[in-house]
Amino acid sequence: MILGNSTAQEKSNYTLFGKISQEYRTNFFRLHDSTKVDDYRTNFYFSVANKRRIWNSSRLDLTYELRHRSYDEYEEYGRNDHQGSVKLQKPVTNKWRFTLSNEMRLRQSRTTNFSYLRNIAHIYTNLEITPQNQAYFGMQHWSKDYYKSSLYQRYNSVRLYAKINLQLNITTNLSIHSEYNHHEGNLYPGSKGEDLELELNGHRFIFISRVDKILYRKLFATFAYRFENDFPAEVENELTGQHFNDENYDELLAEDSDFGYFKNQFSVSSLWKVSPGFSLMAFYNLYVKEFKFWRISSTGPERSDRLIFISHIFKLNFNTNYALELRHIYEENHTNFSLFQYKMNAISAGLSVQF
Repeated sequence: MILGNSTAQEKSNYTLFGKISQEYRTNFFRLHDSTKVDDYRTNFYFSVANKRRIWNSSRLDLTYELRHRSYDEYEEYGRNDHQGSVKLQKPVTNKWRFTLSNEMRLRQSRTTNFSYLRNIAHIYTNLEITPQNQAYFGMQHWSKDYYKSSLYQRYNSVRLYAKINLQLNITTNLSIHSEYNHHEGNLYPGSKGEDLELELNGHRFIFISRVDKILYRKLFATFAYRFENDFPAEVENELTGQHFNDENYDELLAEDSDFGYFKNQFSVSSLWKVSPGFSLMAFYNLYVKEFKFWRISSTGPERSDRLIFISHIFKLNFNTNYALELRHIYEENHTNFSLFQYKMNAISAGLSVQF
């Protein structure tokens, strides 16, 4: 749906999207098989976005999203996420652009301690070196407040980064990212203990290579490799203690709360347009993560993970607005930390509508 007035500069574009699905998981907590339990989950997602041009070629994007999760058996993990974002892009010259954005999420959880307010403020500028190569310089400020809980402290971080994207040829792209970060607060809110309320500075280096290929007339694939090296400049306490890694605590934890690690990640994604109304999507991912400080016991070795993630999506479009989606997910984690060695299958079916 597009709405506009008499001036092209103020043309406004609205997009509405909604999706509801039913999901079944064989290992709800993503823990060792001896602790696995099954459950059904109902998912609802709604978004409305508005994009418009203002102020001499500047662009303003406004978005609101609602995510609802409800569980059949584990009702205490039900939640609603309200997320709003604003993004302003302003060209300074033909090759220099300035961007300012802010994203706020309010989580309303059935379990009081899991409710939080999170805000991400982001400011960056990007320079066009050549039409295919760009450089980025920016800063992010993250904050997370469990406003209904007396157990968890507020979390803050500031991240300064520089990034360059290079297009080597029509199919191959490289990205190099270097970041300085400062974190403070209760970084592991799922655990209790003064030694987990850390304050640290660190650096993170990321290298990404990506190859996009047309394998067949209607078959597209992307091959990617990602390397990360996170090295704290100062660690006041070794990162030990409880650490939860299930679907509930995964989002509860302060984002990027894993410090000091090497990570190698390999992925393949593909899209096959079988017919105008039917498509198949697949995603295969393997990552190897070696922690530098997280010992599995007081005298044991550092934690090491090898995770396999596979996703298949079958999408049937009834017309330009309505679609049926079937999805299968498989995860398997091999680790020397036995509690987090698991296998998980999930299947879901959903309907979506877009205007």
